[in-house]
Amino acid sequence: MAGKKTKDYRKKVEDVAVWKEKLEFTGLTVAEIYSDVFGPCDVMKPTIDNFCLTEEDAEKVVQFLQVNLTDLEKDVKQRMAEEKKKEAERAMLAQRQAAMAGTKKPEAPAKDDKKEE
Repeated sequence: MAGKKTKDYRKKVEDVAVWKEKLEFTGLTVAEIYSDVFGPCDVMKPTIDNFCLTEEDAEKVVQFLQVNLTDLEKDVKQRMAEEKKKEAERAMLAQRQAAMAGTKKPEAPAKDDKKEE
């Protein structure tokens, strides 16, 4: 590894979509999972901080994730609120369309200029 560049490869996961994407990785996944309440593991942090790979290895073999459960919970709540809002908007639009359909006056039959005798 001498002479090769090393860097911190930890990726912060802040929403459910990214978490699901990262779980598709075919190599080894090392996930540091914590929340605002109990924070990252003090015992594992130094080990993870000191672990380095070459750039080539890191992309193909292993991924390091920092997953804050509080962030994921916020993301889920936000997505649920957005979906509720969209559902309410769809219901309101349906009500408006139904009201508009109910207030339309029936069209009068077309009048013929020629009357049958």
